[in-house]
Amino acid sequence: DLICNGGQVEIESTFCATSSGEENCSFVAQCPFRPTFNVINRMHSEMPSNASQLDKLMCGPYKRKGFLCSECEEGYGPAVYSIDKKCTDCSSLRSRYGISLFLFLHFVPMTLLFILLVFFNFDITSGPLLGYVIFCQISIIGVTNRNTYIYDYLQSSLSKPLRVLLDLSITLSQFWSLQFFKVMIPPFCLSDKLSGIHVALLDFIPAIYSLVLVIISCFLIELHARNYKFVGTLFKPFKIILSKANITTVTSNAVIRAFASLIFLSNTAVLLVMSPITDTTSVQKTNGMFQKRVVYIDPSIEWPSRRAFLYLLVATAVVVTVSVIPSILLCMYPTRVYSYLSRSLSARKRLAITAFAEALHSCFTDGLNGTRDYRALAGAPLFLVLLYATVFNMLIRIISFDSSLIVGTVLWMMLACVVSYVKPCKSAIANISLSFHVTLFGVLMCTAYLWKSDLSIETYTLGVTFIATLFTPHVL
Repeated sequence: DLICNGGQVEIESTFCATSSGEENCSFVAQCPFRPTFNVINRMHSEMPSNASQLDKLMCGPYKRKGFLCSECEEGYGPAVYSIDKKCTDCSSLRSRYGISLFLFLHFVPMTLLFILLVFFNFDITSGPLLGYVIFCQISIIGVTNRNTYIYDYLQSSLSKPLRVLLDLSITLSQFWSLQFFKVMIPPFCLSDKLSGIHVALLDFIPAIYSLVLVIISCFLIELHARNYKFVGTLFKPFKIILSKANITTVTSNAVIRAFASLIFLSNTAVLLVMSPITDTTSVQKTNGMFQKRVVYIDPSIEWPSRRAFLYLLVATAVVVTVSVIPSILLCMYPTRVYSYLSRSLSARKRLAITAFAEALHSCFTDGLNGTRDYRALAGAPLFLVLLYATVFNMLIRIISFDSSLIVGTVLWMMLACVVSYVKPCKSAIANISLSFHVTLFGVLMCTAYLWKSDLSIETYTLGVTFIATLFTPHVL
């Protein structure tokens, strides 16, 4: 964390430090706020000679104050749609309508996407689109990860036209994680009473809202089947669209297939939140004394504590519902274990699970026509993103960014070889697409490691985002 270099003390970019109140002594810990003062290179900054200056230098650019910059300044609140966790003025015009803007940006795009998936039966998890979506989801984890500071570096080093192009590319990639316009909309405040962990938990909304959408849709379909008049009136605008698209009926199975697609897409956003909420970091004084452990995303919360366990319980419940249970279900569905366990379920529940599983199994071979049954691998993409979002983030913090790139390169290349050999998808183009995108990510991580200069970060990020942008029209 602190390095003595020729008489000057340097702090690593993944650490922050604030005054402890004692003379020439400060608190130091890993935290989401990068030092922006006396920058030597992208990984180190020079500490000021007087510890009392730390609070202003460390927290000032983020409009923060207090212990490890865990509080916002007076009149400021933690910003939503902010990758660097800044606080923004809650009295500004944009922040006055912050709640309305936040609800619009989350619920309107999600609702429109859900309607399109239900009415037009668009299959996200089949063909070449599967590899592309996984590529976009994992690239976003690497680019927007606070421990890599890739996005911060590019924002400060690129010209304005390139920054706009970068944000546009990231926005297109974030679409496949249900994170709409997250880098295009300027950060704004919801309330000065919120803390950092509250803002992080708001990213669970896409996953939770997808559950709400499927429950409401199935309920309305059931009421329509029982000839409730108000439901028919509610569906009149949609009937016009359906008639023009030659769609006669919308079934519960179509709703469940759309729900499966939304669960697949929201998986990344959920895991990006889960990792910093569950991570803890140790706070030490510069005199070498251990102080305490705190929650990484919000240093004002001590670990262990009742408040920390409450947030951990909420985050774990969402991740288990959105990522772990669907993955296990998809792996078990083609086996005899599922057949045995499903005997106690009603016919309607079995049909719902079948529709959910088949929506995500459609890309993989089913054991017919002389092929092997690889449908159990349908849960692999969810597990893959889960492992990358948690393990890679831990490796960056435990060892180093460069060492993590070595490990990542080896693992991605091994996975590409396995996919090329096994050929788990039904179509040849889907196998080629999956192998290509896995290999591409391994190559990009290797390139970032081999080029030690700042150019490596720029090449890595622009390569991921621009290629994702170029492939969008081809895949669609």
